[in-house]
Amino acid sequence: MLRSLFTAVTGVRAHQTMLDVTGNNISNANTTGFKKDNTLFADLMYQANKYASAAGDTKGGINPAQVGLGVSVSAIETIHTQGSGQYTGNASDMMVQDKGFFVYDNGGSQLFSRSGACVLDANSDMVMSGSGYKLQGYKMELQPATGEYDQAAELSTVNVPIGQKIDAHATSLVDFQCNLDSRQNAYLSYGFADMPFNVVAGAEGLSGGRASVPMNGTNYDLAFTTDFAGTHNGPNGVASDQYATGVNYLNVAFANGGETATLTFDMTGIDSDSGKPTLSLPSIADFNGTIDSSAELVAAGTLASAVTTNRLVGYINTADQTVVDASTVNGVAAADFDSYVPVYQLPGQVPPQYIAAQYDDDSGTLRMRKISLISDTTNNEVSSDVNSDFLTNMQTANTHIRIEPSAFTYNMKDKMNYSSFALSGSPTIVTTDATGAVVATPAPVTYNFIAEFDESVDRDAGTASDLSKSTSTLTLWYYGYSNADAATNAVGVAAGTAVQSMHKLEANVAFNADGTFDYVEWIDTTNDNAPMGFRIVDGNLLDAAGAFAGDAALANFQITAGSANAASSTKDTLMFMQAQSLDSPGSKENLGVWSTVGSESQGGFHATKTTIYDDNGNTHTLEVTFKKLTENRWRWEAFLVEQDESGNDVLVNIIPDPRTGEIEFDGSGRISNAIADGGLRRGDGQSIPNAEVQITLPFSLNGQPNSTVTLNFGGGVGSGGSALDGLTQ
Repeated sequence: MLRSLFTAVTGVRAHQTMLDVTGNNISNANTTGFKKDNTLFADLMYQANKYASAAGDTKGGINPAQVGLGVSVSAIETIHTQGSGQYTGNASDMMVQDKGFFVYDNGGSQLFSRSGACVLDANSDMVMSGSGYKLQGYKMELQPATGEYDQAAELSTVNVPIGQKIDAHATSLVDFQCNLDSRQNAYLSYGFADMPFNVVAGAEGLSGGRASVPMNGTNYDLAFTTDFAGTHNGPNGVASDQYATGVNYLNVAFANGGETATLTFDMTGIDSDSGKPTLSLPSIADFNGTIDSSAELVAAGTLASAVTTNRLVGYINTADQTVVDASTVNGVAAADFDSYVPVYQLPGQVPPQYIAAQYDDDSGTLRMRKISLISDTTNNEVSSDVNSDFLTNMQTANTHIRIEPSAFTYNMKDKMNYSSFALSGSPTIVTTDATGAVVATPAPVTYNFIAEFDESVDRDAGTASDLSKSTSTLTLWYYGYSNADAATNAVGVAAGTAVQSMHKLEANVAFNADGTFDYVEWIDTTNDNAPMGFRIVDGNLLDAAGAFAGDAALANFQITAGSANAASSTKDTLMFMQAQSLDSPGSKENLGVWSTVGSESQGGFHATKTTIYDDNGNTHTLEVTFKKLTENRWRWEAFLVEQDESGNDVLVNIIPDPRTGEIEFDGSGRISNAIADGGLRRGDGQSIPNAEVQITLPFSLNGQPNSTVTLNFGGGVGSGGSALDGLTQ
């Protein structure tokens, strides 16, 4: 009986302690920085009345009989969870986020507290409210030798020298730590993106960032390049860049073992439905003995030896596997041309291997299919050495050729990014007969256009792309007659000899500080390469009153920067304008046809703002924008933000070069060390090491010294920091 009373008393005492702790928690509910306590209980010793015994041969084991002697408080723990922040209105009140304590001095001893309720005393020392304990911290001390501030080694009282003067220091470094969305579309239409996209992205271990594709058990480096300058002679042998532009427009190169096989695609037209160009591989009609001047090609007449500079060796009929080369192509009937596809000798292969290239423009699919010599007797592939006569082996009695399933398939049109529009007009050039009489006057035609900017870079020269500059070249492609075709329809030319072909127009497009379009200038204003029935209109063809000074009967073709919304002054689009009258060139009502080429609404645009200081301590807003050029490549631009009379922010382009350039990312989305070591590209073609660039801010325009600010994009890559601390995508 007595033992049970004492046991119960231990419970009363323990729970009394718990109530004391709970009461303390309640009483400090509004105490600044207070952390609640939690009471933990533990049972006391047990008295054994009967001991346990193990199991034996004749009976089983038994458990002990024990009586507990009560409970005790084992621990009182403080719960250091993060409290919620509260606004106090006192500028000197502080709080600790996450773990840690404020350190206070109590006349020689250090005290630790979560309370940050502080005030300034008469000496401008920061002290705890109500107690006067002095807040401690590490003082920043000026080093006279370097002019920089270093952290002191010992704690001292925090002093805020209110009313005292210190030197103003201009901003010298801006770190960027943001992620650009690689899924966004490019800022402007770039046509068919060149690949390598940059110097590092691509397959592991490949220089130049090339893609790696396996074919027939061998990996080949793959690259795409576009050529805007390819031309052919026009009708009647007239050599002019107005005829058949777009030849060799797209080149697909497979490299291995120091050798390269190149597939060349011509731009042959424009698909009005998709707004993309139609492409074609070289036709068998273009393959003859003059394709390679070597005597070996003309004399040997074998696929194995007739290797041109692009390794095109012949054609194969996909229906009956007939193979022709330079010596036998003349025997192919024109009606069978469409059945033949080009055959290329794969680079770096001994014995040689051959592959047929098939391209379907409707779907945009390129298929590379291996060509094998098959034994009729064993139905197995026959291996040929480098000296074998491939064509002769194919024609023997016991072998034949088989075109294997696709070794490589790629959709050429998935990566195309063009803008498209259409203009309608009446061609003014007529067809004549030998006497000069008019045979036919062309009916009104619709010209389909595609537009693209050039995103390619010169890797050898280390220069940035055209799209990283403040003025970029816009190329317009169209299929049809141009005004230059008049020379081919002179008197004596048979009726119907004028042929349609690809043509191009070029203009310089300037950008405003905010990335919108500023103005457009035609590069060629002779009108020889303008669509038939149109005249290129710019300042050279307007009279003093601003009216069109050319043939009023012809449609006018302009490009102007503006907005599809007549009430808006934002120049986020390029408008292709067909206007029958230019009496009021600035009037939107006179616009006939327009189309958007690019705008910020396409995506691929990111802007950052930060406050910086000049030498006088005045604040300024620095804005840096990022625009996606193509995969893994972005353009950066730096601007100062000022306010107009209405208080609206206005970007001003007063920063001298370099104020723009390119940033390249590797395949993992980081600015890699390879790029940082090789130099960060910028608009003037120079390189900046360590993934950073220095810009000059012309504060002297406001009576202050100019400031040099370093834009650090790489997160300290050059100094051993992590690329994740900088700009990523």
